[in-house]
Amino acid sequence: MKLLSLIFLAASVVAAQSAPPQKDIPTIAKDSNGEIVSIITSDKDGNPLARGSGFLVSKDGSIVTNYHVIRGASSAIVKLPDGAFYEVEGMLSFDKDRDVAIIKARGENFHTVNLGNSDQLQVGEAVVAIGNPFSFESTVSSGIVSGIRNIEVEGGKFLQITAPISPGSSGGPLFDMAGEVVGITTLYFKGGENLNFAIPINDAKRLLSTVSNVHKFSGETDPEPRDGNANSSPVNTDEIWTSMSSGRDYKLRFDGPYIYADMIFPSGLQGATLAFIRSEVKKDGSKWTGKIKSFLPCQYQNIWNKQMETKWFSEEVAVELSSVTPTRIEGRSQVYSGGYDCKKGLFKGPLDWKSFTLIPKDPGPSAAVRETVAKSSPETNGTIFMTSNPSGAEIYVDDSFVAKSPTTLNLKPGQHYIRMFMKDYKNWSRQVTVGSGSEASLTATLEKSN
Repeated sequence: MKLLSLIFLAASVVAAQSAPPQKDIPTIAKDSNGEIVSIITSDKDGNPLARGSGFLVSKDGSIVTNYHVIRGASSAIVKLPDGAFYEVEGMLSFDKDRDVAIIKARGENFHTVNLGNSDQLQVGEAVVAIGNPFSFESTVSSGIVSGIRNIEVEGGKFLQITAPISPGSSGGPLFDMAGEVVGITTLYFKGGENLNFAIPINDAKRLLSTVSNVHKFSGETDPEPRDGNANSSPVNTDEIWTSMSSGRDYKLRFDGPYIYADMIFPSGLQGATLAFIRSEVKKDGSKWTGKIKSFLPCQYQNIWNKQMETKWFSEEVAVELSSVTPTRIEGRSQVYSGGYDCKKGLFKGPLDWKSFTLIPKDPGPSAAVRETVAKSSPETNGTIFMTSNPSGAEIYVDDSFVAKSPTTLNLKPGQHYIRMFMKDYKNWSRQVTVGSGSEASLTATLEKSN
């Protein structure tokens, strides 16, 4: 018995010695200074495209971030909290499915984070997120790991956390209380209190092991293939199509015998790196057949504590297309006749077939013709006169501060996300589509906070 006690004592001593010392939140924030960057991307004309966060993992400028932060960029710069700017040379590696990218900043002797082991994380463990939401640099928030979700259709695990995440924080580090990075913050669900997600850092560590040469940004949807092979064939440009029955918009991609479709979520769902409705069909002779895969949140009220709870459910059903033309797609898909019981986590009723029709959002000529016309007739910006009640609200367009209301917004044609913020009032948001040379007015009536 005495020998057994000594063995247990020795094991306890080894475990205590191997565990890194715990830190408080101010120490973690202080130690990370100079290790977390703001990332600003631009298109081929030098216009701002997106803004996000990232963190340095090597002294020569390797930076981990989310893939969607740099998606479609032609160039990028990174900014440190001390105001120093560095040019991004290009991509080292990325995994689009896991929303992870490694980029390379031009410079040397950078401060770097310490990477932890996300496989050792446990539900209930305290974590700290640091990022740059709405350009407010080095914003610190804390919480716990509220769940570890293994989502096979998204290629692996996600960390559900209570530490708040806002636009602009995407790609930032998630620290454990030892000050080691254990995740990459990636999205939040608007309307779901404390429903935020991060990608385990071990996904990025696997990607770092494949890093080779720097590849320049191309400005395309997928700047370089995941393995860095620049000889892969390009992907066709996405087009927006609308369902005649539901009014929902879908991003369609035509690639040889395949058609891919992703539903464009309304403003209630931010960061579609987790939630999705995605389909893939293939032409076989005269038939188009495939699958629709969904992964969506569902909220219900707990009858015991009266709190809103969220469950995520996945679904896979068949889809068939009967007619595909440049201006119209007709087909049918399977649906559960009774919908989904959120509380029980079950689909109700048998599977039925439901017909649908898709038409291009732009009812003009084909994509090739539209591109030719665009080159000869450049688009002009549209304007929106923005007001709020009360006036003086801060206006953000696509996560960048523009002005206080009232003001006139001068926006490029396309979809934009407008938000308003004002102390003591609830946040206001709206997704708008701006046409070439269009003029419009928009008034936001702000509600008092409780």
